[in-house]
Amino acid sequence: MANDKKVALVTGSNRGIGLETARQLGKLGITVVVAARLLDDATVSAEKLRTEELDVYPIGLDVNSP
Repeated sequence: MANDKKVALVTGSNRGIGLETARQLGKLGITVVVAARLLDDATVSAEKLRTEELDVYPIGLDVNSP
């Protein structure tokens, strides 16, 4: 049986447009990987979104660093 669950990676999701994008995708039933330069920042965002019963996971990701 195929898993049709969608997953989205949202960069800069620790504040502003990125955080709201993660929230809206989560409300659509999409699993969201919230990314921020620092894992601690992403973790805080993920915890905040989980209080809204959204399926989110934090990751530290600096898109400017190879």
